[in-house]
This record gives sequence, structure tokens and C-alpha cells, in this order.
Amino acid sequence: MRILRVLKITLPVICMFALFSPFTDGEAMATTYYVSPAGSDNNSGSASTPFKTIQKAVNSVVAGDTVMVRAGTYNGSVLLTKSGTTGNYITLQNYPGENVYVTTNSGASYAFYGVDISYFKIIGLKIHTYTGYGILFRGGGSHLEIRNNEIYNKQSATPYEGTAIRVEATKNVSGVLQFNTYTDVIIDGNYIHDTWSGDARYEGELLTVAFDVHRFQITNNILSNAYHIGIDCIGYHTWNGNIVDAYPDGGIISGNTLTNIGTYAEDSSIYIDGGKNITIENNTLISNSGAGTGISVSTEDSTGTTENIIIRRNKVRSFVRNTYIGATNGITKNSRWVHNTFIMDDSDDYANASLLNGTGNIVKNNISYASAGDRQLEHVYNKTYSVTFNYNDWYTGNKWFGYGGNGLGYTNFANFQAGTGQESNGISLDPKFTDISSNNLTLLSASPCIDAGGFLTKTTFSGSDQTLVVEDARYFTDGYGVTAGDLIQVGSNGPVRITAVNYATNTITLANSISWNKGDGVSYPYSGSAPDIGAYEYDEYGGSSSLPSGDTTSPAPPIIMAIQ
Repeated sequence: MRILRVLKITLPVICMFALFSPFTDGEAMATTYYVSPAGSDNNSGSASTPFKTIQKAVNSVVAGDTVMVRAGTYNGSVLLTKSGTTGNYITLQNYPGENVYVTTNSGASYAFYGVDISYFKIIGLKIHTYTGYGILFRGGGSHLEIRNNEIYNKQSATPYEGTAIRVEATKNVSGVLQFNTYTDVIIDGNYIHDTWSGDARYEGELLTVAFDVHRFQITNNILSNAYHIGIDCIGYHTWNGNIVDAYPDGGIISGNTLTNIGTYAEDSSIYIDGGKNITIENNTLISNSGAGTGISVSTEDSTGTTENIIIRRNKVRSFVRNTYIGATNGITKNSRWVHNTFIMDDSDDYANASLLNGTGNIVKNNISYASAGDRQLEHVYNKTYSVTFNYNDWYTGNKWFGYGGNGLGYTNFANFQAGTGQESNGISLDPKFTDISSNNLTLLSASPCIDAGGFLTKTTFSGSDQTLVVEDARYFTDGYGVTAGDLIQVGSNGPVRITAVNYATNTITLANSISWNKGDGVSYPYSGSAPDIGAYEYDEYGGSSSLPSGDTTSPAPPIIMAIQ
């Protein structure tokens, strides 16, 4: 809102001002503009005399204003040029309870496009039959919210072009690509589906943040039916011979459901292609066609690095490869795959995990279930990797374990343990899911995975304080300024909230002071004597203990939002 500051005004003037001013409490009153197919752009934009086009409305707003779009279909691309200010967002949304459909003309390159936009919200629109991009922000800025939109039926465009939602910290300035920074980006609750068209293999991604996008959250979105990539974080590339040292950094990818993404083995549902300090958690990924890769933590540029990625409590099922551990060309380092459940149960499945270029990566407390398919591990022969495996359940253990390069491999789990020294605490037993046929991957009370996991790390000395040093802090996050820090259990203390993590010194700062002993186990909250293996913690106390009850509910099924 516009701010009015009043200094040293005499009392009579103040009284006169109060009688005639439209302002209250030093602020300008926000305006709500309305748009309707029955309106006119010569109108005032009020509820009774609405505008006809969304473009007219967004051209009329100032900081703090809202555009309410009434039910109907609106054709044409919308260029966004206005920004809000701190605490005064510009909001573009559907009128509550009404369906707003937005299409583009043939040959258009976007439905909504803004450059250098800040404090802007797009909520509740249905964007379909569009060419190129559905919602595209480029340049630099902060505080974007893209919520509860439905985007579908993308039309053919130039191969490699087009994303349903994309926030990219670059812009074209007189033919030169300029790199900027976008911060505080929320992409939540959107339904993106059926974006493929024609026979082009590369129909773009569904949801992308690119280069210096910091403090972002991609949460609770439903993505389905796409040729190429679902969620994509793009950073560090060689551009016209120059190194672009820019990364998505400090982000949460959580609670998303992705189904039937990708047609080729390297098409990924969630893809980190150059990124830092990103947590991928509590997502459900299912391939309906036995194609694509589930989660790739990689970088395509040979000099690039992806690092400090936490991949935890995800359910990944029936892809050609359920996860890539390592980079295709650069290096993936210091990343953690913990408490995930990977399932191969289709004859087209090739590997639960593929090993590529990497160093300092750890895979711990995961279930790798393979009732069908080819192999548990695949090593890519021309890649160099360093990865530690322990406390995982590899069922069944008679699958191939490709490990060591130069064609080396092991025909079963026992040989893999003996030949590599890996998995000294690993098991190869049926995890006993509640109902794998319905994708209920919680554990039955007879599961051998209960209390069979390892503590993620340990304390290095005894103490009583709000800060403690652990052997390895890279399993945890302070929320990156996006959300609250992790809850953890330290010995008998728990849960306690993390407020800061220093990865260089392995120091964790807590919200309150606790006491601990040297060598105490540190993990996410758990019930029982030790953490469980897999994406779900079985509640041995039935919710009666002082610890969190544990997530024993079935994964929520994908929400099917009808196209109306």
C-alpha cells in the first residue's frame, strides 16, 4: 500500500484531514479491480462495472491492489509490469468459487509473463491450450507466490521450449543475457498435467527454477503426464563459452505427487541439475509406464557441482531408474539419501539406483525393494563415484549389485557386502509393507525394518547448551530461511528444533538448551530403540510416548482435479 507520512501537523489540521482523507492509519486504501467477459476496458473496473480483459486490470493496479477475475474464458497473453512492495502484494486471482480459464493465441510464447517483478501473487487460474510458457517470471526480484493454479494442454512449440511454471533469474538486455537473483519464491498447490503434444521428445519441463533463485519452496503440487521433466532446478552451465556460476540455493521440494513423467530413461520426475542446499522430502513419485528416472541429483556441465542435497522420506516407484546418485558430467558431492523407499516391481525397471560422478555422498536407512526388474545398483562405467552405503534394506538380495567400475559387479547382497566392505549393518529382508498393491508403504508390526536403522550421526563430546557439534551435520537443515528447521532427537532429548547449521564445523544450534553425552545418537525423531529403515517410522508406542507418534498413515493418493 502507498504510505503517507504526516509530520508536525497541528490539531485542527489533523481533524480536517480525518474528515476528508480516504486514508487510515497512514496507509492508502487498497483497490480491488474486477474482470468479466461481459465487462469493458472503458469501465472503472469496479464490481458493478468490471473490465473485460485481465491485461487492462493488471495495468491498472498499484502495490496492495487485487484483481478478481470472474468466471469465463479469457484469450490472449498477459504481460505483468507492476510490482507490489513489502507487505503490499499485488494479487491476481479467480473470484472465489468461480472457474477462470486462460488460453493463448496460436504462436504466443506465454500466457503470463513478468520481468523484474516482486511481491506478486497468481492464484486459482486454469491455464490451458497455451503455447510455450504458462507462467513465466524472469529477471530479478523477490516474493512471488504461484498457488492453486491448474495448467494443462500445452501446444507444440519449438523443441526444448516451454514450461508450465518457470522462475528464472535471467533476462535479455539488448541481446545480452543478464543474470540476476530471485528470492522468496513459493510455488504451492498447483495441478499441472497433460502438457505433452505432438511427437516432440523435449516438450520442456513442468515446473522450473533456474540459476540464482534462493529461498524457494515447491510444495504440494500434483504433476502428471509429461514427456520430459517434472520439477527442475537448473544451475551452473557453460553459456556461449562462459561459465555461469549461478545455482538454485536454499530450497524445499516437499509434499509433491508426480505420476507418469518422462518417456526416456534420463527424463526425471525431480531433477537437480546444478544446485546447492536443497531438501527433497516427502514426495511420492510413480511411473505408470516404466519409463524415466525418479530423482536425479546431478549436473550436466563437466565443471559444475551439485552439493548439500538432502533426499529423505520419498516414495519412488517403477521408474527405469529410481534415483541417480551422482552427476552425469560434473560432480555431486556431500549429499544424503536417507529414509527413502525405492520400489522396482515392473519388468521394465532397470535399477533402483545408478551411480555416477560423485564424492562424499551417503545412502543410509533406505528400503530398496526389487520384486521385479534388473538390478539393485548400476554403476556407469565411465563415471567415478565415492558413496557410502549402510543400514539399508536391499530386498531381494539376489539382484545384481553393479559397483566398482570396469565391469565389476556382485550377483547378490552377501557378495556385495563381502567384496566392497559396504553395508556392514545392512539387511536383505522383506520389509513387510502394509499393502504394497495400494502403495501403502507403511510398515507392519512384524517388519524387520523397525528399529533396524542407524543413527544419522553422533555427538562428539558431552555438554549442556544450545549448540552441539556432531560428526556430520549434513543430514539436517535450519530451513534455509524458508521454513522452520528440522526437529531432531539427541540421545534421550527430543524432539528439539534446529535454528542453525554450520556445515563447515558440523555445529548445530538448537531452539533451547539440552544436555547430552559424547557419542549420543542424533537423528530425526523416532519411536523405539533406533530409527526405522524406509520412508515411514513405525509408532511402537501407539502415540502414547513423549515422542512424536510417527507417520504410520498411508500415503495420500493423488488428488484428481476435474477439468471443467
